[in-house]
Amino acid sequence: MSKESIRKFRKIYSICMAAYSGVVGLLFIIQVWSIFLASPNGDPYTRESIATAFSKIAVFVWLWVAAAIFGAFIPKAEPIKPKAYLSSQLQIERLRKRVVLSEEDKKGLKSLIYFRIGAYCVLTIVWIVVTIVGVCILADTSYQPKFAIKFFQEHNSLVDRIVCILPWLLGGLVISIAATVATERSRILEMTLLKEIFKKQVTRENAQVLEIKEEKVCFLKRIYNAISAFLQKPTVVLITRIALGVIGVVFVVFGIFNGGMADVLEKAVKICTQCIGLG
Repeated sequence: MSKESIRKFRKIYSICMAAYSGVVGLLFIIQVWSIFLASPNGDPYTRESIATAFSKIAVFVWLWVAAAIFGAFIPKAEPIKPKAYLSSQLQIERLRKRVVLSEEDKKGLKSLIYFRIGAYCVLTIVWIVVTIVGVCILADTSYQPKFAIKFFQEHNSLVDRIVCILPWLLGGLVISIAATVATERSRILEMTLLKEIFKKQVTRENAQVLEIKEEKVCFLKRIYNAISAFLQKPTVVLITRIALGVIGVVFVVFGIFNGGMADVLEKAVKICTQCIGLG
């Protein structure tokens, strides 16, 4: 088989395997639910009931195992090398090294730079406000639930508070997307102006040799590449990891004081002793 045929076969196999895995998982859920409904009063998850229920789907499970083993022996195709992508910021830096700017051109380009700095400042302030509001809502001991739902009340309004924080998070996300789009537009405009200035400075004989090839990328892809490049920066990755770690610790501590740890321990014991059969 050619490399392209192997690549297509692996793609089709992956799609089929993912769909079949979903079907097998759904069959597991159906059998667990059927066992529970069969004995509403007593202990439903006995060894006999589990063996009887899951014997009905044993064929599908073994077929899934065989398909997984077969997939391990499919030859791997060579990965397609991605095309080199130059971000708008890198193109701007390269153009600035080639272009001699006048005072008027510098003033016009500085306004675009100040616009991006202002957008970053606004974005930072927005997320600081969102973080402060979220912490205040979670830490408020006198908080009164706004949703008269039993599930929220049983969890000491934790879910209720998270629902109240969601609009702030969505608002911050919308503002972040708008700021990203605006800053990318300003970069594209600056890059266009620099290219026009550069083309005016070169002679007609050297225009074809020194002409910068514009990368034909749609606007949405430019935004996606800009966001990807921003999220892959080491500083952003470090801040994201620290923030997620702090959030995780806060929720763990909140769950311990909320009594959730005892609930999880009790459910885990029941699953291990009744369903899985450990101990």
